[in-house]
Amino acid sequence: MGMLLRNHHRVWPGAADAASTAAPDRFYRRLSQAVVAGYLCTAIGICAAAALFALHNRDERIEAATAQALTLTRALDEHVRRALSGVDVVLGIVAADMVARGGVDGQVELDLHRELQRRVALLPQAASMFIYRSDLQLHAGSGFYPVPRVDGTKLMHVNTHLNPASTTLLVGKPLMSPVAKRMTIPVTRRISGANGSLVGVVGAIIDPNHFDAFYRELDLPPGVGLALVRNTGELLFRFPQLADVGPGTDISKTSPVFAMAMPLPQPVTLRYASPRDGIERFITFRSVGELGVMVAVSHEAPALLAPWRRDAIALAVGVAGVLLALSLLLWVALVQIRRRAADERAHSDTLETRVRERTAALEAANEELEAFSYSASHDLRSPLHAMSGLMFVLRRDSGSMLSAKAVDMLEKGAASVSTMTQLIDDLIDLSRSSRQAIAAQQVDLSALAHEMADALAQQHPGHRGRVQIAPGLTAQADPGLMRIVLHNLLSNAFKYSSQTEAAHIEVGSEGGDGSQVFYVRDNGAGFDMTQSHRLFKPFQRLHKRSDFSGSGIGLATAARIVRRHGGRIWAEGAPGQGATFRFTLPEAVALTSQPLAASSGAR
Repeated sequence: MGMLLRNHHRVWPGAADAASTAAPDRFYRRLSQAVVAGYLCTAIGICAAAALFALHNRDERIEAATAQALTLTRALDEHVRRALSGVDVVLGIVAADMVARGGVDGQVELDLHRELQRRVALLPQAASMFIYRSDLQLHAGSGFYPVPRVDGTKLMHVNTHLNPASTTLLVGKPLMSPVAKRMTIPVTRRISGANGSLVGVVGAIIDPNHFDAFYRELDLPPGVGLALVRNTGELLFRFPQLADVGPGTDISKTSPVFAMAMPLPQPVTLRYASPRDGIERFITFRSVGELGVMVAVSHEAPALLAPWRRDAIALAVGVAGVLLALSLLLWVALVQIRRRAADERAHSDTLETRVRERTAALEAANEELEAFSYSASHDLRSPLHAMSGLMFVLRRDSGSMLSAKAVDMLEKGAASVSTMTQLIDDLIDLSRSSRQAIAAQQVDLSALAHEMADALAQQHPGHRGRVQIAPGLTAQADPGLMRIVLHNLLSNAFKYSSQTEAAHIEVGSEGGDGSQVFYVRDNGAGFDMTQSHRLFKPFQRLHKRSDFSGSGIGLATAARIVRRHGGRIWAEGAPGQGATFRFTLPEAVALTSQPLAASSGAR
């Protein structure tokens, strides 16, 4: 936070005291508002993410329970089918045997009772087996002899067998067993004669303990219940058993599944609260073929979502802890911001005075530096001019008496004086380029390049080659400083291409990253790219002075001017293959995109 505040510390030189005080206060007030807004956004984001995660976790748990219920109903469906289909096969055999005997209206035979007892012994799920005559009176049974006269209409569903179309096994309402003292499940099948007439009804009593033993082996978690229900709503069996909801209970009025068309075409999962205990449950129903019954698996919502609630509470506690920590950080940040604002207001009382003093000192230093530059230029030039004059007079008056070696030494001395004079001029240009204020305006770089090229062509009369300058090169820059840049770059190109046959110098522009790139290219001596980092440093030379003259300051001056304009400069080249110097200027405007045109005359 301290670094953030330092980065936003501003100084407005020359502003009034009230303005200089209001601006920092406004900044710190906005900073406080931004910190509070960031805290609120972060807190809301954390709470929203936690809520979404919790809801997603709850939905995943419900989906997993539903998938588990579908798998379990599939297993229950298979178990019920096998249990009832086994009974149906035996009942079909008994029915066929009775038709072969000639019907069930004759006298009861002892071996018929024994045959039913033998058949029941083969079915672990059946407690007894019985046969009704066509008048629905009991004819024979596996568990009694002689046959008592019991009205078969006690099994209400048996009346369905009076319809010739009744050909499948029917599951009836649960009946109380007088022997076992518990509810049992009757199943019956029609016995039809050769002409389709009703011969009788054969049936069996299913012992619910058969299903109970199977369901206990499933080791179900708490809150999960299994049930076998008739399509008409009578509960046949439930595990675990409930005292107030036993076999025979009609649940058609309390469960919305019975409002659907039966049998169910596919499994259905419903969520509703039972009016018996008010507990909300997820119940999955699946029809068992054409037997007129359904299997159901229920999950109590409180038990199912109990682990999710524990996780949600733990998540809420964690979120509360995070928000508490963020609140503490917010308080610390706001305290620090207020402290910084107070320091800023106290500091603003003396800031203007300090800025004025430093500005005045800087202006005085610049004036002294400017005076020193001119003084140094004059003081250094005077002895150089004197030395040059003395050597000229000596050579003019005594040249005939001097040896060839002495004349050569005088020429080297004169060349050194010229080099020193040029070095002084370059240093002054470098100094001016750093201090001169930039007065940016629309500059015709093509015209400046033509002017510089013409002047350099006169200075290098022996240069053989041509110069191409693209028309319409313009930029927002200082005209005087850009004249120095183009002079140094073109001078550099003229110098290093002076020893090249068919020398060619080109000035143009090309597209860059959102700005225009200007370039000066030559096919001269070039340079080694591994040394390119030395190009724009003062007094750095990549070639011997004996091969190419120069002070090593021109490129440094050009680079400093370009950077002061907010641009950049770089170079590419290879030994013996020339060099290309590129530079950019902000807000450069390309007025034309015409091809390069050769300037008049050879350069």
